[in-house]
Amino acid sequence: MTIKSLLMITALGLSTMFVANAKDSAGKTYSVMISEPTTVGTEQLAKGEYKLKVDGANATFVAMDGSKKTITTAVKVDAGAKKFDQTVVVTDKSSAGVLTIHEIDLGGSTTKLGFGL
Repeated sequence: MTIKSLLMITALGLSTMFVANAKDSAGKTYSVMISEPTTVGTEQLAKGEYKLKVDGANATFVAMDGSKKTITTAVKVDAGAKKFDQTVVVTDKSSAGVLTIHEIDLGGSTTKLGFGL
């Protein structure tokens, strides 16, 4: 085997490994707990636990209460300055008493999700 072919095989192996890792992180889900009825985008989330999955410009919330109700809304994905220790849901309550999700910082990553675009 020549050095050139050995380097090409190594490069191909490394690129395959990076593509596999990117695919795994894209399919990752996060657990989010909603303590009271909350609006995200134009949809209403009931109180309870949800699995959150991000796919491009969409975030999908799946209720874990047995109903498996699914809500998909637009999201802006940004990178934070540092890795978040835990998943944090940032909300705001309007003067009418409506709780709205503005941001979710995903624990274990630098990903910050912005809602209400």
